[in-house]
Amino acid sequence: MIGLSFFVLGLSSILALGLPPVACAAPSVDRTRSWVIDSLRDGLRHPPDMNRVSSLVYPLVTDYQQTKHPETAEVLTEVHGFLKTLRVASLDCGQLVDARLAATFLGRVGKDLDTAEVEQYLSDCAFGSQRIDLASTLFFYCRFTEKDPDERIPGGLRLLESIQRADGAFRAENGMPEYYLSSHAVYALYYCKGDPGVVRRGQQYLVSQLPYFRQAGFIDGLAESLIMLDEMGVAVPNREQYLSYLRSRIWPEGSICYLDRPGCKPHWHTTGLLLELQRMAGD
Repeated sequence: MIGLSFFVLGLSSILALGLPPVACAAPSVDRTRSWVIDSLRDGLRHPPDMNRVSSLVYPLVTDYQQTKHPETAEVLTEVHGFLKTLRVASLDCGQLVDARLAATFLGRVGKDLDTAEVEQYLSDCAFGSQRIDLASTLFFYCRFTEKDPDERIPGGLRLLESIQRADGAFRAENGMPEYYLSSHAVYALYYCKGDPGVVRRGQQYLVSQLPYFRQAGFIDGLAESLIMLDEMGVAVPNREQYLSYLRSRIWPEGSICYLDRPGCKPHWHTTGLLLELQRMAGD
């Protein structure tokens, strides 16, 4: 998820969920955009949800770059004003990462922000203590800055490479493989030009999980993997079938659930991914 909100699911628990029908035919991208904008505005309310803000700013920035949609421009201006008044000293390490990400994304559409204070507080954060934070931070440095990742986080790339299993997944702190750690580690190593063999095995792992995610209705993992694989230029067998399935699960208002199961409710992270995926798929 370019979003940094992580929900850990073991494969066995995912496969136990089943596949109930959820939604009708896919509505237009305009409805998804409006739903994402409303959800982002909810995240700006007190207390703000920094993870939601950073997660949803990214697809809206790319949406604006492509469409110049006035409603998108309006909410991005609101986020810009919100970040300018943010009390940085009150944020924890995860929130600081989210603030920096959101500011960086806004800079891509001419809404620049001074992040010196954020960087100052981030210097005290130990990103190696949580491997998912390490992967996300390395991805940030390698994708959006000119900074040397080894200079910023000495040994970080080697640590990520060392926790990959033979099947291409990455091990969390408890020694178990974790999807979101794996997806973000592959993404980070790809942009940081890590060991090509590690990157290739990680990409193959993501591709290998797609049928399981489709069978289990793990919509968030399926959408995120398709986006990441597309951006890394990895061919995905049956890609159009996966896209067709995702389109069939969109609610009439343009949102989508995190997991495809009875009584599921639309989720902001997955709907943000949907907006980005719709852009990539040309919907």
